[in-house]
Amino acid sequence: MILLHVSNNTPTFALKSHYIGIMEDIGNIIKERRKTLSITQRELAALAGVGINTLTKIERGEANPSLKVVLNILHTLGLGIDVKIKTNNL
Repeated sequence: MILLHVSNNTPTFALKSHYIGIMEDIGNIIKERRKTLSITQRELAALAGVGINTLTKIERGEANPSLKVVLNILHTLGLGIDVKIKTNNL
């Protein structure tokens, strides 16, 4: 299980997800934050230095972007990310 904590100091989002679907969670957070800030996809893509098609796919949960791309987008939106991977002790 992955604990994904995305925050912009206020408010804080906390999500738990299995490996499948985590990009959908991230995409939804990006989309919600972008809309809250009244930024178009084209504007956000330009500000974050990613292609519009890449951003669109990320927001839909259809992409598998590098961590660098995700961090660029989140940073542009004033968000951060912490990923904690829990392992089972055998």
